[in-house]
Amino acid sequence: MSYLASWERSAERRGKKQGKIEGIDEKSKETAKRMLEDGMPIGKISKYTGLSENEIEKLSSISH
Repeated sequence: MSYLASWERSAERRGKKQGKIEGIDEKSKETAKRMLEDGMPIGKISKYTGLSENEIEKLSSISH
């Protein structure tokens, strides 16, 4: 396998991994927004979504 082909495969794998991470993060934020709408405490939302309390507070201010 040529160096270029090897580099392209590596870049493709990194891109897929990054895409999955971004998808998981977006899903966590959507879940947190729904939990906020249901009046759940920020601490519990953080525990179940893996988002920081600061991130959730930002989502809360955007939602209102």
